Amino acid sequence: MSPTCSKSPTACSIAVASAVAFLILIIEHYLNLDVIGLDIKPPFTYVAGVAALGLAYSLWAAFYRLWVPLAAFWAIVVAGGAAVIGAYTVDWAVDGVDWLPGAVVLLAALVGLLLGLLAFIYWQRKRIQALEAVIALERGRKEARE
Repeated sequence: MSPTCSKSPTACSIAVASAVAFLILIIEHYLNLDVIGLDIKPPFTYVAGVAALGLAYSLWAAFYRLWVPLAAFWAIVVAGGAAVIGAYTVDWAVDGVDWLPGAVVLLAALVGLLLGLLAFIYWQRKRIQALEAVIALERGRKEARE
């Protein structure tokens, strides 16, 4: 570990998460999907960008077991994504664009992601609480022996 990371592991972990987000966004930007026949347009590009940022934040938050802020982040992201996709869906319907089914599928996927994430976080919190109780019990036994 570098001297800087040993003095401030939180700052170091934030730097690593930031680098992960940076690299994913650069790859997404320069990845030429037209070569394989994919012409991705907004709001799908927005979803890819937010997913890159969300992945980096999620890894960082999970490392520190910040489950409630992580759930709040994804709830906010999904609500915002639903608003954007909903607005695009209305625009496409008004303009007669044939992207409506894709938007509905993406919106359903976002809602499913949110529900799955909330269930996972709830399960993790219960598991962590049980582990913390065992650790506290062992700590109490150790102190009693000393």
